[in-house]
Amino acid sequence: MEDKKIINYDIPIQTQKDCDEYNAMCQDMFQGNFTPILSTKKHIEILSTQMIEGIYDVIEEGGAYLGDGVKVKIEIEYDPENK
Repeated sequence: MEDKKIINYDIPIQTQKDCDEYNAMCQDMFQGNFTPILSTKKHIEILSTQMIEGIYDVIEEGGAYLGDGVKVKIEIEYDPENK
């Protein structure tokens, strides 16, 4: 039984405007053969979805008995670029 799920996710700090400009430049250079970058907001949405799905995965594995619970630990840390 998997009663624990660990989610690791690095969120880059980048605005939608910066992403749009970068993706447009790459589109011109590589004619669509590249992976577009995503904004910070989009990465947070992806992480939120993963967290919700992870909670339900653990609940399903545990059996979802009345009175049981799910412990969630969240550690958020700023990761500065090397300057």
